[in-house]
Amino acid sequence: MAFDFVNLIIGSLALLVAVGAAWFARQMFVMKSGLELRGSYSLWSSVSCDDKYVGSVTIQNLKDRAVVLFKIFLQIGHNYYIELEDFTNQPVTLEPFGILHREYEPIDHYSSGTHRVHLNELLDSKGVRRRLVLATSQGRYVVRHWIRAWDPVHVFFKNHYTGIIRALRSTYKGKAYGSNAKYVVQIKLSDGKEEVIPIYAHDYRYRIFRKFQLTSDALQSAVALEEFLLERAIAGDLNCSDVSVFDMENWRKQRYDKRDMEPFHAPKVGWFMYYIVGRVLSWWDDIKMNRQNRALHRKRLADAKRAEKAARAGTQ
Repeated sequence: MAFDFVNLIIGSLALLVAVGAAWFARQMFVMKSGLELRGSYSLWSSVSCDDKYVGSVTIQNLKDRAVVLFKIFLQIGHNYYIELEDFTNQPVTLEPFGILHREYEPIDHYSSGTHRVHLNELLDSKGVRRRLVLATSQGRYVVRHWIRAWDPVHVFFKNHYTGIIRALRSTYKGKAYGSNAKYVVQIKLSDGKEEVIPIYAHDYRYRIFRKFQLTSDALQSAVALEEFLLERAIAGDLNCSDVSVFDMENWRKQRYDKRDMEPFHAPKVGWFMYYIVGRVLSWWDDIKMNRQNRALHRKRLADAKRAEKAARAGTQ
């Protein structure tokens, strides 16, 4: 009896191992066969142009095999295709589990042959289907799965207690030096190379340069610092052909308006205040905003009717 029970356990374990191996082999086959892509795009409106346009597109490969892309289209309805990308001359290989992301600037207009095409009505219509279509090495592929990118902006419209905070950086030639950087010194060396050195308020206490030390007077202004460094270059203490000093403090003052420069200490918001009070107040704010919008709309209609009556009276 005990022997039969042991055999039953061994047989069950062997069956489980076999089923697991078969499932794993099937998953590997599925990952290696066929195509499975998902994507997303954004439609933008801008004061820079009259037409709505695709501002960005993202394609993600969900398979463990590479995909060759020749073109990317946005299909509108059954018969219109907006060409977003043409990789025909240099096809793009989307690696296994890789992502392709492109961003686009405002357009002049849409055209087909010699005709200008207006698409705003179709792009605005909720009854017209839009989807991404790819020209791949395996033929036409319709992207049916959407990349569900989360953004706290959507949460903010439901709960105004949601704060979206961005880290701002002042950069020089693509590199950020922090809010304490007072100046940025660009030195052109005798061999033609350039060196960029950030200068902070207390750098006169340290030896930033090998043959001399900065002074507190030299850090009073960008002009004073540039003159000081040129004098050191003439004296032979600084091996360079040219020196330029950029005032980062002044640049930040010009970039950030007064509102951005005023500090705001973020308070701690508890669960009840955020999820209960925040949602209730946001709901009430939306109601008041809708009432104001309806009142403004009625006022505009009344003004338009009065203007129309006055115009008719003037023509009689």
